[in-house]
Amino acid sequence: MKKKIRALLTPILQKVKRIIYTSMYNNLKKKKPLNEKKIILASNRGTILKENLLWIYNELQKEKDYEVLVLLTDTLNYKYSMNLIKEMSDAKYTIIDDFFPLVYPLKIREGAKLIQVWHALGAFKRVGFSRMGKVGGPSQKSITHKNYTDVIVSSESIVDNYQEAFQVSRDKIHPLGVQRTDFFFDEEKKKQAVEKIYNQYPNLKGKRVILFAPTFRGNGRKTAHYPPEYFDINKVYKSLNDNDILIIKNHPFVKEQFEITEEQSKKIIDLTSYTDINELFLITDLLITDYSSSIFEYALLDRPTIFYVPDIDDYKESRDFYYDFSEYTYGDVCKNIDELVDSIKHTKLDKQKLAKFKEKFLNMCDGHATKRFIDVIIKGNKFIKMEE
Repeated sequence: MKKKIRALLTPILQKVKRIIYTSMYNNLKKKKPLNEKKIILASNRGTILKENLLWIYNELQKEKDYEVLVLLTDTLNYKYSMNLIKEMSDAKYTIIDDFFPLVYPLKIREGAKLIQVWHALGAFKRVGFSRMGKVGGPSQKSITHKNYTDVIVSSESIVDNYQEAFQVSRDKIHPLGVQRTDFFFDEEKKKQAVEKIYNQYPNLKGKRVILFAPTFRGNGRKTAHYPPEYFDINKVYKSLNDNDILIIKNHPFVKEQFEITEEQSKKIIDLTSYTDINELFLITDLLITDYSSSIFEYALLDRPTIFYVPDIDDYKESRDFYYDFSEYTYGDVCKNIDELVDSIKHTKLDKQKLAKFKEKFLNMCDGHATKRFIDVIIKGNKFIKMEE
């Protein structure tokens, strides 16, 4: 009975909140002049500044003229929402990194910017309006995403994919590269990250490190899971050589852990709690994943990847991809655990296909993405691509 009442009340409460937030924003933006130097970095993906927003924040610290405000949450509660609306009302720039329902009803004030630095690279599994007609996808009437003034993407060739996903005009989508990929071009930061990992986990040093990092199944945080029957941990354990160590890193939304016995723990460790997967990539010799956008970052290291996709047909039906799945695969594609075990023993990397993959999806990820973002989006300078 309580669930039924909650189901009836939820849309009503959401509508009331929407009216409150939009009214507040509209009233405040009339009363306050636009603060040309105010930049908000906002995320509802957690309470720690990370990934693209962290790289932007650090770059902005080199600038003396801007007022930078960081507003993070893992729950869009009333207090956080009211504070963000208040701060947005006079901010020139609001930068977000994911689906953010709080801001979509707002008519962004003239001269202000709502900038989406989407957390995932490339154009892999379909998002936003590209999912219309799929379970959990939006209707054409939805206001989601449509008020972005700017969208940042990793490559020129995927601009049309993001135009479809967010339903904004093409001129608002900027192929400037994704900020957090600058990490892979910073030798000092990479050196520090490797040292940190080896200090924490000295048993990884000198080993062939295999990283199993699948994405979640389900429609979001509440239903996220990874089917344990897909990954026979004992079979994989028995196939590992003495010099192999397998790291398991589930998606942060997935709460259930694989059961690792005391014997298996000599070669298998769960590092799901390790915050930055890009740091783990540096010590990884072989990545095993499925439909995770981590394939894009890892490609920058020119190392082999196995695509383990036992549910590929179901996934195509429920979520689907922007391109044929074969366009994403520069390594073995395995559909069952026996194929996976064999592939781990006989790892392959198609260097020619990898080069084409990087050119298609990552051609603006060159170590200068964050500086370009500041220069073009914040300072308003025109970007002119230098021909090689």
